[in-house]
Amino acid sequence: MLTKDQEKMITMLIEGYRITDIAKKIGVSRTSIYTWKDSDEVKAALNRRTQDIKNQGNAYILKDVNTYIDEVKKIAKESTDQRVKFSANKYLIDRTLGVPTAIGDDETQDGNENVDKNDLEEQLDKFKKLKVIK
Repeated sequence: MLTKDQEKMITMLIEGYRITDIAKKIGVSRTSIYTWKDSDEVKAALNRRTQDIKNQGNAYILKDVNTYIDEVKKIAKESTDQRVKFSANKYLIDRTLGVPTAIGDDETQDGNENVDKNDLEEQLDKFKKLKVIK
């Protein structure tokens, strides 16, 4: 069970207060704050409350999401600034199709250095001996 001071500490952490300020406000040492932060119960409560805030924020944004999408689409179509137009279109495409990565799927370059030539010849011989089934 969390104490009132621990609850207050969690609230202040979420609000962005520094450890020193929290300790002064609550009237405990900084060491106590760090000890409390390391306890599983406080970590769980902090994570739960942080997640609750995120969920509330997402729910608030979600209720108007169609308006936001319509605005971005309008900017993408009607903006006279090509950079803004590009950014809006890119955002819509990335949200729909996913963000492309810079890393390719081609792994042949790294793998070739470690392949034994005898293994390659053996695999090639096996491949040549395969018969086509009609």
